[in-house]
Amino acid sequence: MSSSRQFKRYEEAFSKLSNKSDLLPVDSVCDFLRLTGIGALPEELDEMLPDYSVNGFLNFASVLDLGSRFRTQQFLQNENRELLLIFKLLDEFNSGYVYVEELKQACLLAGDTLRGKEFDHLLHTTGLSGKERLSFYEYMDVLLKIPSEPF
Repeated sequence: MSSSRQFKRYEEAFSKLSNKSDLLPVDSVCDFLRLTGIGALPEELDEMLPDYSVNGFLNFASVLDLGSRFRTQQFLQNENRELLLIFKLLDEFNSGYVYVEELKQACLLAGDTLRGKEFDHLLHTTGLSGKERLSFYEYMDVLLKIPSEPF
């Protein structure tokens, strides 16, 4: 789905649940996430809502950010095993680190379109420029920022 269609879908769901106001009641956030294809349990929301809620309501930007956090969480739950396996394959000496050059090559082999300078820029934006090797958490941070299909 294109990012503009996805954004439109989010706007429509927000408008419907907020009764066309600028704020969404906290008790409607779970419905919003479900309408936009993000499954979230109420108890998961209870942990995150205090970061976003102002007097029991959320604005559109806050709801989008919350949805993004849930998408990232779901990605990590579903893909973490596969990414850990790839990390272990790249970490041939079982040191707990992968070399940046090896990660660049693995991304190219996986069909990623990032080239040298783009990859270096990505490392810079994650605060990892100049590093020769990455821990698993740094590796995950880089992989989660590689552009893929919008939304």
